[in-house]
Amino acid sequence: MPSLGISARAPRVLTDAQFRYRMRAVAEAPVKRVEFRLMAATLVLSSAAVAQKPPLLPEKDVAALANELSGETAKRNLEGIARAKGK
Repeated sequence: MPSLGISARAPRVLTDAQFRYRMRAVAEAPVKRVEFRLMAATLVLSSAAVAQKPPLLPEKDVAALANELSGETAKRNLEGIARAKGK
């Protein structure tokens, strides 16, 4: 007798736990996509925030402090800048 593509096996019956697991995976897929998009947007926006200029000191003062080789000298210069700004 030729095969008609009908299987002689009975369809697989899922237990309640298996069914709930599969349904949860199907329901969570769009949520995971939204979470991924939110994380990507957060990374893009935070990288833009990092690229902003420092608000407390002018850029020339920040560059001068960054070029200091000695931490002690940089500290003294920063104290001098703070005193000059305070007057």
